[in-house]
Amino acid sequence: MLEVPLGVAEIQRPGPTTGLPTRTEQSDLKFVITCSQGEFPRMVIALKNIEDAFYQTVRAFNLEDKDKITGGISHNFVLVDSDEHDEYGHITESSSIRVQMNDKRLRKMEFLKKELIEPEFIGQDDFDTLLVGWGSLCSPIKEAVKLLNEDGKTKYFALIFGDVWPLPENLIKEKSNISKDIIIIIIIIIIIIIWGRVRNQ
Repeated sequence: MLEVPLGVAEIQRPGPTTGLPTRTEQSDLKFVITCSQGEFPRMVIALKNIEDAFYQTVRAFNLEDKDKITGGISHNFVLVDSDEHDEYGHITESSSIRVQMNDKRLRKMEFLKKELIEPEFIGQDDFDTLLVGWGSLCSPIKEAVKLLNEDGKTKYFALIFGDVWPLPENLIKEKSNISKDIIIIIIIIIIIIIWGRVRNQ
């Protein structure tokens, strides 16, 4: 097994097959969060716009290097193999070492949780309805909050997540507890269908 820090840009566009080249959607989120052979710590950052893409790419590579998110030890190397390895890079099939090394890798999630950025808050503290979105929906949601607040009847605000795995929880817990209504805005058709069924029940 070879462990190296790795950054992956997963560019989502509607499918199936080659998709729609000038459109976006968010249907690959579950795939990006869960795809792996076994468990290992990972962070998923959804980019909000071009400027955010620049800064978050730098941040992602710095986080990888800071704690070797996908593992590895800087002074040792692991022989390339499909077996587990110990902390010195020696391959092994020991179940106890497997558990020990897996626990070590998963402890890195605690490091990641300390590095999370809370979602962007759009609007004013005095609100009725909370809009929640992530990534590329940032600009449309900002515009929606502005337009919806112009009528003055219901006050809207939004939380836009950039870090989506692990999910920063502080601000969403705080704001959702004082919201009269919560609207989750996503571009994933299957989630929209499921959410509609849940709401109708």
